[in-house]
Amino acid sequence: YGNYLTEKAFVLFFILEYLKSVLNCFILVSVDVDLNMS
Repeated sequence: YGNYLTEKAFVLFFILEYLKSVLNCFILVSVDVDLNMS
């Protein structure tokens, strides 16, 4: 039973890390666009 919870927590952690990296890429791209526009 505890193994199931650990697996769920691991998946949640993986998703959060993935979202963070996607967000970082998005921020870098928008900053890049801002610099090119000005």
